[in-house]
Amino acid sequence: MMGLIVIKDETLFGVVTQEQRLTIVKETLTLRDIITARVEEEVRKHNATISERYQYLIDLSPAEKRLNLGNKLKRKKSIDPQEPVLKAIEAFRANAFFVLVGNQQVDDLEEVIPASRELEVSFVKLTPLIGG
Repeated sequence: MMGLIVIKDETLFGVVTQEQRLTIVKETLTLRDIITARVEEEVRKHNATISERYQYLIDLSPAEKRLNLGNKLKRKKSIDPQEPVLKAIEAFRANAFFVLVGNQQVDDLEEVIPASRELEVSFVKLTPLIGG
């Protein structure tokens, strides 16, 4: 079954700060699959912006680049998604964020979530209190 995951970043008060849509081709998936898909999509977008930058019809000489572009020449490096995925899984385990599928909190990475035509998933990042 092909479906759509609507991924939202939300505050504790339910304010959506970011939203993205991912297509899935699975009958069932786990929370681990959803976190992995989200991080891999973020990495894919990051890596795509690297190749989109600094494409000119006529390439500038190195001296012209230094003079005209200055610090803009510092290019981002391409990222392998494996490490960010592991960091996101560890952050979930450390309660840095929680996940709502529909309106139900899912706290087990291996919990099977039935795929549907459109699945709404909210990530709520927790901020540690200072001095509390």
